Amino acid sequence: MDAVTKKSYNAQAPQWREGFDEGVAHERRDKGRAWSRPVEGQRYNGWTNYETWVVNLWLGNDEDICKHWYEVAEKAVESTGSITMDAVTNRNEAVRLLADAMRETISDNTEGIGWDKTGVASSPYSGMAEDLLRAALEAANWREIAEHKVDDLD
Repeated sequence: MDAVTKKSYNAQAPQWREGFDEGVAHERRDKGRAWSRPVEGQRYNGWTNYETWVVNLWLGNDEDICKHWYEVAEKAVESTGSITMDAVTNRNEAVRLLADAMRETISDNTEGIGWDKTGVASSPYSGMAEDLLRAALEAANWREIAEHKVDDLD
């Protein structure tokens, strides 16, 4: 990379990082949007990691999906009401039930993305995309997302 190109790239880099936590591991440009990833183990916008933040963002951005998960959270809280007299134990059990339900439902509904019903890949990269999506969903802190949903009920 020549000095002029490198200088232009570096001049744009701070703009690309705007809004992201310190410690960017790498950057890329994609369809006019800037993507940055924090260093592993670092919190992202107040969440455990990027994967947790983005799952919560998507669960909250669609009105029907958001409403659905609050209803599931209410049912989880109601179902734990008779387990014990200890409110903390009840809350923890409700959070566990909700986290498990979210992880299982979303994982089940994303399996096979990029493949048609006969198992033919829609792209030569379908397998890679599915593996990356699965890894991202595994990295999400479902308990943290569930805690926020349960706490929002109060």
